[in-house]
Amino acid sequence: MIKTPRAIKTGTEETLIIDIMEEQIEEIAGFSSEDHDLLVMDGFDDCIEGVVERFGQNPIVCYNKQKVLSVLEEEMTSEEAHEWFEFNQIGAWVGDSTPCFITKGEKTCD
Repeated sequence: MIKTPRAIKTGTEETLIIDIMEEQIEEIAGFSSEDHDLLVMDGFDDCIEGVVERFGQNPIVCYNKQKVLSVLEEEMTSEEAHEWFEFNQIGAWVGDSTPCFITKGEKTCD
């Protein structure tokens, strides 16, 4: 079952549910939920690339688009996975902390 994003907030009942995710985000990017409310998607922990910082805005969790699609394709066809992703994940706006998605390529900066 595909789930929607949920907020990471310390000092709430959600804390016990998301301890592993908090540790992963802290390990990857050094961000603590004590400092920021970050939204994560249940079932996509291994797809997190890091946390994006933007001037004048709170940081947001960044997912690897191809990894997300691969997880979806475990439960549906490639076409269904792309449609689900476009509508329910990249197409979902759940506030200023809505996660972003990166498409990684082979290009490098000179």
